[in-house]
Amino acid sequence: TAQKAYSNMGVLNDIMIFYIPVYNNMPAEKCSLPKSAGNPNPYLSGIKVYNGSDSKTELSGLTPTFQYNTYTYTMVVPKSVSSVAIKATTVSSRASVSGTGTKNLNDPGELTTIKIVGKAENGTQQTYTVHIIRQEE
Repeated sequence: TAQKAYSNMGVLNDIMIFYIPVYNNMPAEKCSLPKSAGNPNPYLSGIKVYNGSDSKTELSGLTPTFQYNTYTYTMVVPKSVSSVAIKATTVSSRASVSGTGTKNLNDPGELTTIKIVGKAENGTQQTYTVHIIRQEE
């Protein structure tokens, strides 16, 4: 578009001079770019709950269905499940997760609260909470 405009004005072949401003106290060398703060994504892409005595058997019933932007979940497990293994994955490969692993559950009928924290490369954190209740009978 600029080339066409210069051609229409008949100045396309003219010499053009561009002035670069120089200010007082400018450094002799160019400044380096600011350091990157890192990836800001702390979100999880999934939470899975397994029977703690058999960490290969995934327990179903996480409610609501996992979404990265839903931060509180509830689950009811059979009375026979006395511990769970929590596994979580992050959306970003540069993020980390804490609060996973094997967790002992409270007595049947009592609530166990588990906090899982996604931590972005830049330090931003997002906490997910899983409430688990063991059935009484």
